[in-house]
Amino acid sequence: MRLIIKIFNRLLPLKRTYYEILEVSRLATSQELKTSFHRLSKALHPDTSLLPSDQAAQQFLELYEAYECLSDPFKRHEYDEEIKNNSKRSELSDANKLTSYEFVYESENRRPFSGGELFSLFLLVVVFVTSLLLGVGLGIFNGRPLQVAPSWLSTLQSLLNLMKFQ
Repeated sequence: MRLIIKIFNRLLPLKRTYYEILEVSRLATSQELKTSFHRLSKALHPDTSLLPSDQAAQQFLELYEAYECLSDPFKRHEYDEEIKNNSKRSELSDANKLTSYEFVYESENRRPFSGGELFSLFLLVVVFVTSLLLGVGLGIFNGRPLQVAPSWLSTLQSLLNLMKFQ
């Protein structure tokens, strides 16, 4: 059984430490953590990254989780102690302990729309209303009725009328 666990653990990719995710040393100051987080968050944010959206979101969440843990001195001390105790990280349970700080997405903490997003929404509404008015206006100008029965319905009704008379 131990042999199976060892083989399984070698096949699993080891989880990177929070320091590796933030690309800082273990002796980094809080200012260095903050600068690294801001630099990487700009590159990995799903709205600005060139990566696929799912991959960018996953990497951004890992980055946020790492920064949240390391920016709090108490959590950072606990995390450093866990790293010392689990330096081998060869067993599956040890790898799970390193990821004990989980990020929970809270929908109440959504960021407000940026100016560019608001302008895009405005343009979308303008284009929709313009196309609607243009379609109705051209219909009225050409003398077409605005409410038309579908052709399949009129064909069906004519068939039913023929069947009644026979």
